Amino acid sequence: LKAGWNDLVLPFDQAASNGLNKTKINFFRLYNIAADPNLMYTMKVSDVKIIRMEDTLKMPSHYTGNMLFQQNKPIVLTGTAGAGHTIDAAIYNGSDQIASASATAAADKSWSVSLPAMKGGYTKYTIKIRDNGEEAKTLENVVIGEQWLASGQSNMEYYLERDPEGHDMIVNGPHDEYIRAFLMPFSPDGNLPSGNVPYEPKDSVKSGHWVTGEDGASLGQMSAIAYHFAVKLRQELDVPVGILNTD
Repeated sequence: LKAGWNDLVLPFDQAASNGLNKTKINFFRLYNIAADPNLMYTMKVSDVKIIRMEDTLKMPSHYTGNMLFQQNKPIVLTGTAGAGHTIDAAIYNGSDQIASASATAAADKSWSVSLPAMKGGYTKYTIKIRDNGEEAKTLENVVIGEQWLASGQSNMEYYLERDPEGHDMIVNGPHDEYIRAFLMPFSPDGNLPSGNVPYEPKDSVKSGHWVTGEDGASLGQMSAIAYHFAVKLRQELDVPVGILNTD
């Protein structure tokens, strides 16, 4: 636990398999072992709910903070939630709402919301998604620009940190926050190279996440070719550039 409010999820379904009757829960205790046994603190618990985890809103791993959406194309958000749930999405510039849209989760729990297309630029947006009126997911530091897919074999895979110019950039800069990269593990299932590679397309990739050009250490795992390509596009197009690093 950290200072301030914390969101906790307790896996009651696992406990139910061991004989727990969820309908008869009237109290529970939270334990936090402090590093300093003499430390005294106060804990308050509020807004306690018992919900079906399979009905909670979920989105594929490529929907995270720091992501980039393709300019001049609709901003499409997808995921799953309880069948019949109302999903609301809105994009904000600071506290100003720019656009919003809604959808209803289908019988198979899938949903898709499309926000209007936007021009590329250096404004940092926040996208908020609500599930039946309750805030369920927030994407921060989102930008609009050019998005490209980088994929290939060993030449494309060659890491930026192994490139002399790339290694110097990681250590000394410049670090461009408007270069974005979605980094994927070697295996789409998140395993080591000897692990399984799925035959069918995946909606989500374990450990996949977006980083910015300010995170030089993480960017070192990006394709060197793709990074230099992104730098060139930034100079020529004057918009943020995002790379889907899938080599």
